Amino acid sequence: MSAASAPHPGPLDSGDPAARRGVTDLVRGRRYTAWSLWFVNLSFGLMQLVLADPRTEPQRMLVLSTLTIITTALACALVSRVIREMAQVTAPGGVLRPLPIALMVSALATWVIGASSSVVAWNWALTLTVATGMVLCLVPVAARFWVFLGSVVLLVGIFALGAVIAGRPVDLRATLSDITLLILLSMGLVLLPLTYASLIWSLRVLERMDRARRMASDLAIARERLRFATDLHDIQGHNLQVIALKSELAERLLERDPAAAAAELSAIRTISRAALEDTRAVVNNYRTVTVAVEARGAASVLASAGIDCTVSITDAAIPADIGTVLALAIREATTNLLRHAQPTRAAITLAEVGGGFLLTVENDGATRRRQENAGTGLAGLGERAAAIGGTVAGERQNGNFTLTVRVPGSISSAREQS
Repeated sequence: MSAASAPHPGPLDSGDPAARRGVTDLVRGRRYTAWSLWFVNLSFGLMQLVLADPRTEPQRMLVLSTLTIITTALACALVSRVIREMAQVTAPGGVLRPLPIALMVSALATWVIGASSSVVAWNWALTLTVATGMVLCLVPVAARFWVFLGSVVLLVGIFALGAVIAGRPVDLRATLSDITLLILLSMGLVLLPLTYASLIWSLRVLERMDRARRMASDLAIARERLRFATDLHDIQGHNLQVIALKSELAERLLERDPAAAAAELSAIRTISRAALEDTRAVVNNYRTVTVAVEARGAASVLASAGIDCTVSITDAAIPADIGTVLALAIREATTNLLRHAQPTRAAITLAEVGGGFLLTVENDGATRRRQENAGTGLAGLGERAAAIGGTVAGERQNGNFTLTVRVPGSISSAREQS
């Protein structure tokens, strides 16, 4: 029985449970966000090169193209760090590292060289919008406005300074056109970071939902442990109290009435053996040996973890030895479901089929590597079922996992079949 549950590592740990369980919603969300950021970064870098004015001096064009490639590569390299920052769930903070600083410097250098050309081309400011969007994902919320405002000021200031350096003639129509393009680029500085922010916000919501699901699963398991402790206390409390009283009585009678003291000691031995058997029964059966109670308990635990669970149990009489295996199967399936899957619904069904019983526990949270990490609980359950002539099988299909347990109607029929 695999009731124990190891603490879940954080999303940044190399042993991320989500990654170990295969492709989950959270992992897909991280991948889609990373792919989207890479696509936008590469697209803007490519557009910046394609829209280059062919009248630009060859040497300047070579430098600008090289800087564009470097800036785009830095922006794509920064994506993984943005994803890691979002995986922390909390808002980003702290000082910027060399990579985002290098990204901004490269983007600004591209725009400075492009704006100071005798043939100014606005396309050289595209990577500045990309760099601003990427850096805004990493700075504290309070600093984002100032980073954005600084980028707009640099965009306008560098353009004006470049015009002076290049000595471009002042033309009213060209100036109006430049102002229009400047406004459009400034809007791009707003819209692109907002696009990045929406992607990152969606990822952060997924991160928080995953953490909440883990907490719900841990809480459900903790509640089961508490119920187990309560049952153990209820069973053993009386026995230990009686043992304590009889030990005290035997001590008092030891000198005055040795025969009575011996009788009390014998009673203590009997009670101790009974307590040991009760303890073994609690450990082996966890809380109960009846299928109906175990199924209701499983439904309650799953409901507390936010999983919709339906239960359908046959009204036929189930022998105690058969019921024990079925109850353990329900318990093991519930434990594995909480520890290794992330379902939204589950169904527990027990029917009388062909003179025996068929138990199925199905959930819609199967993952690709679930079976590899399920532990030895199912193997032990298979041995228990085989001992009474039954079988245990698990099947994963279309995101659903079904545990099937077939057992005979009685031990005698199992012996006749064997």
